Amino acid sequence: MTDAELDWIASHTEEQQFSDGQAVVQAGDPASHLFFLLEGQVAYTGELGGQPIRYVTRQGEVAGMLPHSRMTQFSSTGQAVGRTHAVGEGSVTVSFVHQHLASL
Repeated sequence: MTDAELDWIASHTEEQQFSDGQAVVQAGDPASHLFFLLEGQVAYTGELGGQPIRYVTRQGEVAGMLPHSRMTQFSSTGQAVGRTHAVGEGSVTVSFVHQHLASL
């Protein structure tokens, strides 16, 4: 990402801190925002199409409603693994990403 893109993210997001085991998202929550993981991990567990799913997002990764995704709600519950620091929510919707973050 460019410095301008990082500056834009910093000015349009809210910081969030999660302790170990704290829910970051719940299955069924609306998926309308991106989350940038600055520290820690989020472990997701749930079910998709009748099949169990498990995956982890890590520091430096982007999660949530990604550009070009058709996801409307989270199909899994994500819990912080260790201390987890993210930025997201705010006005970082997919439409804003398309307009302001070309590298995504």
